[in-house]
Formats: sequence, C-alpha cells, structure tokens
Amino acid sequence: CGQFFWKFALRQVLHSAGLGMFSDKSVESFLDRVRSTNLKEGWLQCRKDYAVFLQKDGRVFVFHPMSFPFRNGQKKGQYGSTSDFLGYGPESSIQVGPWIITSEIYQVLEEEANSLLHTKALQNMEHLMTGDIQYFMKVPVASESALPCPLIRVAGFTKPTRPAAWKGFDLKVESTLPLLGVDNSLLDDQVLSGCQEYEKTWVLVKVQLSLDLHTRDM
Repeated sequence: CGQFFWKFALRQVLHSAGLGMFSDKSVESFLDRVRSTNLKEGWLQCRKDYAVFLQKDGRVFVFHPMSFPFRNGQKKGQYGSTSDFLGYGPESSIQVGPWIITSEIYQVLEEEANSLLHTKALQNMEHLMTGDIQYFMKVPVASESALPCPLIRVAGFTKPTRPAAWKGFDLKVESTLPLLGVDNSLLDDQVLSGCQEYEKTWVLVKVQLSLDLHTRDM
C-alpha cells in the first residue's frame, strides 16, 4: 500500500512538471534512501535525463533538464549552441540555455576583494534552486591591455584554476552549470609571471548566472 501511494504521488508531481516517472526499480531505491534512519546525502539514481538529489535533512530536489542538463556526466554541448564571451558589463551578457550570464569588473579595496573572493558561490542545493548564482574571481590583465583577459565557458574547473568561491562544493554541480573561467592556455609564462608579481595585473570580476524568468522553474 505504501509503495502504491508513493508511485501515485511521484507520478503526479513529476508529470505536472513535465518530467518522466521513475521506473519501479528506481522507486524502490528512492524509498530505501528517503526512509533510512541514517540519511546519506547525495545524488539518487532515479533517471538518466534529469537529476535528483537527497539532502541530509530529508528534502529531495528534482532538477529540470533545461536548466540543469545532468545527462549522465555529459559535459560538452549540454545546452546546445551557445554564445561566446562578448565582454564585460551588463550590456555584454550572454545566454546559455535558460541562463543569462553577466561578467562585471569590480573596483574595490583589497580587503573587500579578498572577502568577496572567498564568498561561496552556493551555500547549498536550496540556493541552487533559486536560479541566482554569483561568484568572484581574479582575472589577469595582459601587459599590453587595459582590460582583463576574456573568459571562456568551462565544463568544471581543475584544481589549479578553481576559484575559492567554488572550493568544497559538489563537483557534479560545477561541471553541469555553464560557468565562466580564465583560459590559462592563452597566457604565456611571462604574462602569468607578471600577473603574480605586480598587483595591478589582476582584476576582480563578478560572474552572475540568472535563470531567465520564463524558465525559472528548476
């Protein structure tokens, strides 16, 4: 009787959001996890076309594949054809799938800059569900340019390139969202050395991801 209720309830909730129902085996696995007296936080293997996450407080988050195309670890082309980086400032925002991405140069004192650099991009999965994410990072300025280097789409960061704002958060989230980062391969050793040696060769940049209001439901 209990399993029949859960199948009915899940079907109603998922179908109302335009999502496919779990298989019978996935329903059994789902119930085993959520009924456990010792909840283990993590991703649930319910579907391949969208993500389901169980939080340690018992809440379950179901992510819409348009805004969070989990797709079993696929990293490239998850959002289809997308715009390249167009520059800094609100007027140069780009859209990747339902996400609007803006990169802005921030002019602040060093103490405030350090605080912003270490502010977490996401506090938890509930924060992700709001569809409003921002993080700060240092972007190098080449010696011959007055502007910081252009950013690129990244399918997750590497350990050396990961901004402090993304350290310690779930790597699957990082590799699925359409994040922007620095393309270190375009910078020769001399430029990188200069960036570390001279204070003014770094610029603080804020990257903001906002879900389009027409696709706000995750």
